[in-house]
Amino acid sequence: MSGLLAVPVMLTAAIAPGAGSAMASWLGGYPAVFVVLGAIGVLAAALSTASVPR
Repeated sequence: MSGLLAVPVMLTAAIAPGAGSAMASWLGGYPAVFVVLGAIGVLAAALSTASVPR
């Protein structure tokens, strides 16, 4: 069971370096990647606060 639960994390850790460098080449460099990832983080924070029941 623990192996089944660990697979998504292990796949993400294995894919992340290649995906990061692919994004950097597509966006023109690592600074642009950090801007995009920061914007995704801000969007996720805004959506999470908007989803709190009132």
